[in-house]
Parts: sequence; C-alpha cells; structure tokens
Amino acid sequence: MTLVTGSWLLDAVLLLVLLLYWYMTRNFGYWKKLGIPYWKPTPFVGNVGSVLIGRKHLGEPVLECYHRAGDARFMGMIAFDKPLLMVKDPELVGRVMSTDFSTFYATNAKFDPVSDPLFAMSLFGQHGPGWKKLRSALSPAFTSGKIKLMFHIVNEVGQNLARHLETEGSKGDAVELKDTMARYTTDVVCSIFMGVDAGSLEDPNSTVRVNLRDLRREDLVGRIKTTLLFFAPKLISFLHVRLGRKELEDYFVQNIGQLMDDRKEKRIVRNDAVDLLLKIKESQLSGDVDSKQEMENQKAVTEDKTLKLTNELLASQLMSFLGAGFETSSSTLSFCLYELARNVELQEEVRQHVRQVLRKHGGQPTYEALNEMTDLTNVVNEALRMYPPVSFLDREAARDYKIPGADIVLPKGTGVVISVLGLHNDPRYWKEPQRFMPARFRQENSKDRPSYTFLPFGEGPRLCLGMRVAYLQVKLALIHILNNFEVLPTPETPSSLRYEPSKLIGTPAGKVALRFRKIPVC
Repeated sequence: MTLVTGSWLLDAVLLLVLLLYWYMTRNFGYWKKLGIPYWKPTPFVGNVGSVLIGRKHLGEPVLECYHRAGDARFMGMIAFDKPLLMVKDPELVGRVMSTDFSTFYATNAKFDPVSDPLFAMSLFGQHGPGWKKLRSALSPAFTSGKIKLMFHIVNEVGQNLARHLETEGSKGDAVELKDTMARYTTDVVCSIFMGVDAGSLEDPNSTVRVNLRDLRREDLVGRIKTTLLFFAPKLISFLHVRLGRKELEDYFVQNIGQLMDDRKEKRIVRNDAVDLLLKIKESQLSGDVDSKQEMENQKAVTEDKTLKLTNELLASQLMSFLGAGFETSSSTLSFCLYELARNVELQEEVRQHVRQVLRKHGGQPTYEALNEMTDLTNVVNEALRMYPPVSFLDREAARDYKIPGADIVLPKGTGVVISVLGLHNDPRYWKEPQRFMPARFRQENSKDRPSYTFLPFGEGPRLCLGMRVAYLQVKLALIHILNNFEVLPTPETPSSLRYEPSKLIGTPAGKVALRFRKIPVC
C-alpha cells in the first residue's frame, strides 16, 4: 500500500483528521435536504464558534439566526454537528412550548447520568415520564399559598439588604451592583432552600457564598462544557463530562441531607421549601390546598409507587434550585436598578406608587401589598424583557413532526431553539424595544400583543417552577431599596450593558457601580 506522506504515523493522523472532518460536517446538508433556509456553518463548530472563544454569550448565535431569518417563520442552524431549527414565529413557538408539548417535552440539553448524577436526577435534567412525575411531586411546594408562607423569610433578608446599603452609602462610596445583589439573593435562596443564614451580606467570602458562586465553572473549560451541554449533549455523554465540581456538589448535598434529618428528628418548622418538600415526601401536606390541580398533584404523588422521594432526590432538587435561583434573580435586580438609576423621573414615580401601597398596609411590606404593586411588577417585567436571564429556550422532537403551515416534516431527534432575546426585542411586538418603558406592560397597552412573545420563564408545562419565588425576592428587594434610597449613577456607570460571555445566565458584563443615597422612609 502506498503511503501518502511517507510515514505510517502521519498517514494515520491524516486519516483521523479526515474522518473527524467528515463526522463533524456530515449534517451540513441537513437543512438543504429538508428545503429549509439555513445559516451556513463552519466546520467543527457550526454556528457557535464565537461562544467557544468567549466573544459572544451562549444565546447570541441563536439571536443572530433570528435576525438572519428575516420574515421567515423558522431557519436552520448547526451547533458543532447538531442541526437546530430556530423557530421565530410566535404561533409556532406556542406549538412547540404548549400545544404540541407531547412531541417537544424534552430539552436538547441533557446531563450525563454517569458523570453528573445529581443534575441528571434534578427536575432540570429529567425528561418524559420521569420529569412529569417529579414535576407533579414538586409543584405543591411552589403554589401561591406556599410562597406566601415564605414571605417573612425573604422580607427579613430584604431588611438586611437595606441596612447593608445604608452602611455602604454612609461611606460615600459607590456600590458594585452585581456583587451586592448576588449576595442578597444568595442569602435568600440559602434561607429558603437550605434553611441556613449564608451571611453573604455581612461577609462576601462566607463559605456558603463562595461554594454557591463556584458551583459552576466560569473559566474557559466551564464555557466549553456549558456550550456542549446545550449544543452537543451526545458529546457530553460520550466523554462523560461533569459540568459542576463534585466537591461542591457533595458539600451542598451533605448539608441539605443533614438539614432534612435534623428537621424530621427535632420537628423544626420554618415553612420554607425544605419543610414543604419533606411534607410532600411524607404525604403529610396540609389540607389547605390552593387549587384543584394541587389536590390532583398530591394524589398522584401518593398513588405513584414508582417515584421514591428520597433525601438524595430532594437534595438534588434543592441544590439545583439554589444554583438557578440566586443568579437569575440577582441579574434581574441589577438590570432593574441600572435602568431606574438612569431614569430618575421613572424611579420617583415607582417609589411613590410603592409608598402609597405600603401606607395602605400599615407602612410595612406584606404579601398582599406586594401583589398590589403593579407598577413595580411592570418594572421587573420590563427588565426581564430587555435582559432575559435565560436568553434562549431549547426543545427536542420526540417523534417526526409536520410543521404546521408548511409541507415539511421535522425528523425525530431534531433540536429546536427559540430566541427569547429575539422575541423580546422585536419591533413588530414591542414599540421602541431598546427603550426601558415599564408602562408597556399595563393591561391597556399589552392586550394586542401576540402570545408567546414574552418568555422570561419559558411557557407551557415546563414553565419555570420557581417563577413565584423569583418575583418575590426581586420585588421585595426593590421595595426596601426604593423606600429607603435614591439610586443614582456614578461617572463610572456604563452607558449601556451587555451580557457577560462566560456566564450561562444573562448577567451584566464588567462592573456596574451605583450610588444609594438615603432618603426618609414613608
């Protein structure tokens, strides 16, 4: 046999490279065969190379595909070797997220159960029947009635935040927004989901704070792993890649497990998520259910003998809620305060509305007062629109799927992505989308907007279970801040914000400094 390079070793390397090239480009004609317009990919990385090298955030290639699609309802793209259909039309988005959920129940992102067993058994890592059973089991702990029981816990942390900002403001120094808000939400989620005072506002280097912050790697390796999770999950499984850090996962699971044992043994009741999940586990949830659906969920859990709510399973859920809850809410708070600082007139308008409601309820925040603060809710929603923490959503077709309104059948196993950033900033649905205008969420201004154009928490059966907790901790922080402080920019405050490329959650890049000037409370 004739050697190509004159060396068996070099020939073997050349053959390996050619085989790898073939494998990584074998699907490059996928969309052309289906008759779907597509974004031309680059060998080995497809359309996501900019994410790997740290130039763009994970959701930006999906957003770029959204813009490239123009007036088309959907467009094909390639992530490494995996074809993904970017769905742009709100009606088709609704089909994927809700109407045809039986086909799109699974996400494209999948954790490897061998290397990442804890995340694989969490609600985020479950698919199909396993997900449905677990979702039904956990849902009763996140109803509005159960969130109301947690109000006093979050409010106490909100009071700590106000004291912390008063101390920092008295020094005359600007406050670094991202770190401060992350310390606040760390204290909230640790109190709710771990039953402990993390002490982050007092000590930024507290053990719980540092371990939670470092749960996800945000260096080059972490960025590559996260990109592979969403865009090349088969490679994650093949290589048995662990996304998190085992020693940190063990820390949280051991502490949460010990906490649950102590609660049961000492009969401690705090009405936090730990208590509620333990009650579900023991089938002792009280009869004051909020809805018929909650009763059905409880009955399903009790009757389903295949789902064993072990301490390990519950600990994995609590750990995943910890990781998801602190960063998404701290990001939203940072964006809210940044925009309010840049618009003093709007800030004062919202402050007066907050104070008016507080006076009606005796001057102190209550759960009922919180729900009456519609202007504040609109501020949060506008921040979620402009800067969604989750910039894109993903699904996978469980069977062949005929796309409504098109003579195209999407093959089983094809991934689908939805650009939340694209929908939230599309001028067809939002007037002047680059302007921060909370009034657009008033009922009279939003009645004509199409469904499935505002998706900060997803939609359909996989709607984020922690949505009510997120609104609670964000709104309570804003109440304590706006009632006590005027929030002002500094000369160093950036004129615009973009996402930090290294983070999975949409988080402001760089430092964001603001001043908090104490004002008389109502």
